[in-house]
Amino acid sequence: MLISFSLLAGAMALVLGGILIFRLHAFLALVFASLIIATLTPAWLTQGYYLSTSGGVAVVDPATGGIEGSPPGWASDGLEVALIARSGLNTEWERVGTTSLKAAEPSGDSPFRVTELQTPESEYSSIAVFPSAGWATVQSATARSVGDRIASGFGSTAGKIGILIALASVIGSCLLTSGAASRIIHSLIHLFGEKRASLGFVIGSFLVGIPVFFDTVFYLMIPLARAYFKREGRGYLLCLLSIVAGATMAHSLVPPTPGPMQVASELGVSIGLMMMAGLGMGLITVTTGYLLAVWMDRRSPIPCREFESDHQPSGQQDTHDSGHTGPSLLFSLLPILLPVLLISAGTITGLDEGRDSPLLSPEFHRLIGFLANKNIALAVSAVSALILVVRHGNRDRKAAASDIQGALMSGGVILLITAAGGGFGQVLKETGITLWAGKLTPGGTPWSILLAFGVTSMIRIAQGSATVAMVTAVGVVQPLVAAGALGFHPVYLALAIGCGSKPIPWMNDSGFWLISRMGGLTEKETLRTASVMMTAMGVVGGLVVFLIAWVFPGV
Repeated sequence: MLISFSLLAGAMALVLGGILIFRLHAFLALVFASLIIATLTPAWLTQGYYLSTSGGVAVVDPATGGIEGSPPGWASDGLEVALIARSGLNTEWERVGTTSLKAAEPSGDSPFRVTELQTPESEYSSIAVFPSAGWATVQSATARSVGDRIASGFGSTAGKIGILIALASVIGSCLLTSGAASRIIHSLIHLFGEKRASLGFVIGSFLVGIPVFFDTVFYLMIPLARAYFKREGRGYLLCLLSIVAGATMAHSLVPPTPGPMQVASELGVSIGLMMMAGLGMGLITVTTGYLLAVWMDRRSPIPCREFESDHQPSGQQDTHDSGHTGPSLLFSLLPILLPVLLISAGTITGLDEGRDSPLLSPEFHRLIGFLANKNIALAVSAVSALILVVRHGNRDRKAAASDIQGALMSGGVILLITAAGGGFGQVLKETGITLWAGKLTPGGTPWSILLAFGVTSMIRIAQGSATVAMVTAVGVVQPLVAAGALGFHPVYLALAIGCGSKPIPWMNDSGFWLISRMGGLTEKETLRTASVMMTAMGVVGGLVVFLIAWVFPGV
């Protein structure tokens, strides 16, 4: 156990040290840490991981041939098994023969015995059995090279979320280029009226922040906050913090943004459930942030000042102000709502878990099952977003194509980081930490939620990026799920990681400088306003998740 936890601590230190001390890109830091830890992990620990994930070994009493303790789920009468042995706890299992299981007498101490036990040489301290069919697979997995093992985790993660991140990048770019994002924000501000425009800012930034990255949402909306201040002469800090509150929570809680997408994938949470849970938790945390922003603006308002650059990324023209007629609000919202509705439909009806719905005809069942697939749902949404660009984009198609290409390039960098996080997580699992994960928290209670929140917050504070914090932290806490040690639905763990990525943004966070420089705030003002608000949202969210998981452990 000491070796496993030492490797875990070393892995985290390598990632943080690579980013903070050597100024490596997060992708390189994760890859280099994976290579080093995988090389240092003893083969017997890696073998133990694959044995445990394949059902575990059944230890045999050499004197009686009986199975000690509770037999694994694969044990059955007449099953042919491999007889394996090892010379000590810190050594690999070796195959020393073949035998089969036999159901023991009901009155016996063990439910199964081996039919023939040829006691291995005395040099072996432990004897066990394992399914013959699975032994070759375990040996093959253990014998893979370090590079192959990391590539396996990298490829698995990219296969799960690669298409989604690319399509989400296209959707976000199209919303900006077509003027749909601007339409959503202006419509919400108009709906709530000038006196309550901040509500439009917070809701608009949350909705647009689902498919669009935080920095892009901020670039889009900060000119609107400045325009509001010029008209009203008040409320600038409230509008600014409203934008931050909505965009930052969507970024960490609701797929298809990369952080929650990776977390849901690693913890075995369906994308539809993560969307619904993220929206619900977003309502709680964003409300907390908004109320705090109202208080801050009343207690110590900050005026709108000049900022360093009026630069707006390409494709972010404000069609509302330019006189160009953009799409209607309904069509503007369609690329955001479609994936949420389609994927959620699969989750609600149980189709994402392969269950049949008694309320649906077979044809409709198959149609919903097809559309509810996360890749198909995002593809449908991307098509609707592209249609918006064709019909309403006020730029020529060559420029629009350039915007989409730039978005895909940005999404590619995020994909590299998240996939590298998948390889990093695979290496951590193979250190054997899975075997001890159940002992990290008492009795599988929701205390592991606080562990997940704390680990994520620590990584976020140390290196600044919320996405990197989530990708790294899920690799650390995922063994809790693999070990079956939770005692509650893993979606709570995913939400805790999302909330844990909020505290405490400071000078090592690029978002901190974006808020400070483009918002016209000093570093001190940014720390006592935006940083305090985001920390409060994360802490409140973590506590709420903990309490709900304690009262309602199932979903």
